[in-house]
Amino acid sequence: MIRKILLFVFLAFTIIWFATAYTIKNNVVSLMKNSESDNLKISYNAVKFSGYPFNWKITVTDPKVKLIDHVNSKEFTCENIVLNIAFSTKRAALNFGPFIREVDNYGDKTFTYDVRSDDDIKGIGKFNKPLYKISKDDNLKELLKSIQLNNKVLLIFKDNQEIFKINDLAFLIRKQNLANISLFLNMNYYSEKDIVNFKNANLDIAASLKFAEDGEDSAILQNLNIERFIFTCDNDSKVNLNGDLQLFANKLPKGKLYFELENYNSIVDKLLPNNIIFSKKIIKTIIAKAINKASDAQLNTEQNNANSAYNNIEKAKFDIEFSDKGINIGSINLLELKLGEHKEDPKYRK
Repeated sequence: MIRKILLFVFLAFTIIWFATAYTIKNNVVSLMKNSESDNLKISYNAVKFSGYPFNWKITVTDPKVKLIDHVNSKEFTCENIVLNIAFSTKRAALNFGPFIREVDNYGDKTFTYDVRSDDDIKGIGKFNKPLYKISKDDNLKELLKSIQLNNKVLLIFKDNQEIFKINDLAFLIRKQNLANISLFLNMNYYSEKDIVNFKNANLDIAASLKFAEDGEDSAILQNLNIERFIFTCDNDSKVNLNGDLQLFANKLPKGKLYFELENYNSIVDKLLPNNIIFSKKIIKTIIAKAINKASDAQLNTEQNNANSAYNNIEKAKFDIEFSDKGINIGSINLLELKLGEHKEDPKYRK
């Protein structure tokens, strides 16, 4: 009698397990299909469910995600994506395997990048509802509550040549709803190649973003709150930034950003390109004037001596305010700035 009861329990459990597995597998397939659009394509070879009885696992083989922007596209691939599903099915450990490949197509030019790791590239995904309760109309954008990545070492290759390394990556993106997103990122960068103007750097970001809630403008960013943006490079230069911006489609944003730059002379040289609206020398002069560390007389000297106005500023604190009146750096309105006072001889331009 006991054997019959145990056999019945075993058979009932097995039937329920396979029914649940079948439901979850089909729901995952529907999720990927429903997430596609004109700009996003998802493909794969197969979706498999395993892990009887309590180690539930979904394996997506040969996955491809393609982002399309007019004539350009980006395609992301890996060998497999494995989801180790928690019992509640509202959480899954993600395993992308030892590499993720990105192929960028810009017209007739193609660039291939690999993200590689000695260990598997892993993360954690959380969902707004259990996977077995997904409706036929749900998509990943609505279902995904957060995704987290933590990796000790990632090597970045371009066309099979290592270009830089990311150490101690900690990344988290979390949604309160479709319109409100929080972003956290911490990472160390190192490269022996001259890709940018610095060899090593650390980036620490905490920010929140608010998008339009619905309609055709649902992809438009409306508000940006930067709680923390700290960037250091080569152990001698630092950017500390926070503030809020309200963004609009066809006019200047509104809000204020607060900056603190250590060794800002070096920051401007390393981070800003040469072909922007103002030369680097003029930008340094504007910052020096904004923080009131030099008088107008000092700033309007001959260009051979202009560096003296800002070379001795170790820590520059200033704010940039956006309003209907224009863009102000400290007390300087950029729209009213007289560039004639700061024109340079080309031989002194960096």
